[in-house]
Amino acid sequence: QLHQLLQYVPRMAEARVMLDELEGGAEKISSAGRDLQTLARRGRGGKRKPIDVSVELETALRLGTLKLRGKASIVANISRLPKVYMEEGALIHVFNNLLSNAVQAIAAKGPGAHHISVDTALEGDYVVIEIRDSGIGMSETMCRRAFQPFVSTKNPGAGTGVGLTVARQVIEHAGGTIKLESVENEGTTVTLEIPVYEPA
Repeated sequence: QLHQLLQYVPRMAEARVMLDELEGGAEKISSAGRDLQTLARRGRGGKRKPIDVSVELETALRLGTLKLRGKASIVANISRLPKVYMEEGALIHVFNNLLSNAVQAIAAKGPGAHHISVDTALEGDYVVIEIRDSGIGMSETMCRRAFQPFVSTKNPGAGTGVGLTVARQVIEHAGGTIKLESVENEGTTVTLEIPVYEPA
């Protein structure tokens, strides 16, 4: 009986690999769907409300920490900030996209002492969020094209190609800006500037 059971071990391992691949594919499809739904909502002009940036960012960081699984450390310096005026769920969607990009950029670079740093500040009438990673980075050409729809900086099959497009749409819809700076083999920095909510 033991001999018969051992015969099934390789098959079980193969099944586990296939299941992982299926789960990964399903997550990519789901992620693409969420991105496209968010992009579609931008065009319809959904209802906006005051959003607590710190709470949204802290929630996204908890999810990002789970994705890292020991690949890198997260250093977060999140101060209490004024609220911004955006659609509910839009900002955390942006944060999740950017942190996911950082995690994948670090994974692509390979083993090492990697980190993701997140800093916030209030500069004049704008809330500023900076997300920096020590990942693989990208070329100047790719950096210029990164916000174009369906242009992915990841390996084939690893990204949807609309995450940064959606992020820019969301931030600009709120009256803000998003900037991308990157150096190959050194890392990437994304800076968001969003106007502070001022009640009428």
